[in-house]
Amino acid sequence: MALKRRQKISPSFSMSSMTDLIFLLLIFFMITSTMVSPNAIKVLLPQGSEQTSAKPMARVIIDKDLNYYGAFGNEDEMPLAIDEVTAFLASSSETFDDFVRANGLSAKPVIALLAGSRKQEIKDNLPDMLRAAASFPDYQLVLAGAPGISPEYYKRYVGGVDVKIIFNKTFPLLRQAEAALVTSGTATLETALFRVPQAVCYHTPIGKVIRSEERRVGKECRSRWSPYH
Repeated sequence: MALKRRQKISPSFSMSSMTDLIFLLLIFFMITSTMVSPNAIKVLLPQGSEQTSAKPMARVIIDKDLNYYGAFGNEDEMPLAIDEVTAFLASSSETFDDFVRANGLSAKPVIALLAGSRKQEIKDNLPDMLRAAASFPDYQLVLAGAPGISPEYYKRYVGGVDVKIIFNKTFPLLRQAEAALVTSGTATLETALFRVPQAVCYHTPIGKVIRSEERRVGKECRSRWSPYH
């Protein structure tokens, strides 16, 4: 006579008790984690003699009459010469041959350098511009001189690089340029209006800060893990 099992064993498994256990463990770890003080290396920010600040932002304002104003950093808004650019492009008939002949240039295509209107901008950006442009020997470099900056000041940073400096001809220069290196500011907007491909330049000594921090952290790590410490 075959025996029959009166009750069938259910293959299901209740997770309610396991869920309660996991929830209690979660609460336990949340409470105990606040009591643990990690054994980490204390990192101090480097102290430098030069103060670096965040890069100022360029602002463009358009009023209800569609007048354009631009400013850089904390400077006051100045009218942008959009109408002047449009009028110049419409009225100028100077060809590339006329431009190079009038300014004593060669027949090579032009890379325009707009290093800024302040001496500190020129000091910080012009040497890097010249190093970057040195990779294009088939082009001639033409520097747009800013009003109030003497040619002698530019020559301090030009060195032996073959670059031509012209004054009061920024618009004609941008019209004939194949490319431009421009210090960050409102000059980038004017360059864009001439549809000239440009690289916007801005100098910051962040490399010195990084190298100083690497040396300091490395020294602290060696001191911390020294067998004689």
